[in-house]
Amino acid sequence: KTLLCDYITALGGTVVHETKLDWTHLIAEKLTKCEKVLASMAGGKWILTEQYVTSSHAAGHWLLEDVHEWTGAQCDNKVEREVALQARHWRLSGGRPFVNWKCVLRTEGDNHFSRILEKGGALVLEPEEIRQC
Repeated sequence: KTLLCDYITALGGTVVHETKLDWTHLIAEKLTKCEKVLASMAGGKWILTEQYVTSSHAAGHWLLEDVHEWTGAQCDNKVEREVALQARHWRLSGGRPFVNWKCVLRTEGDNHFSRILEKGGALVLEPEEIRQC
């Protein structure tokens, strides 16, 4: 991962590690239903293989993303294939599947669900804000 970060920086990119921030591309070693992948899908972001970074670094410039986008072909199992297909679908359709949603989540502490919903266009409200809607 450190080498990939070095390559991204060398190519003029910025590495973002937190889902609280905004990003344009997600580089994923494998596809899982983790917060970063789901938030990227909801936001219509590119989800690319690590080879995108290494090949771009070897070329000395950013390559076109299409060839390095996760598709069902690189996936080891049915869940990964479905995540890859849905990621591509939401990227091509502009993401934001939760536009016009108003949500209240009754959970404690740091809530990755709210970040995923917000990346997808939802408005996540605090319980006390419900009366205002």
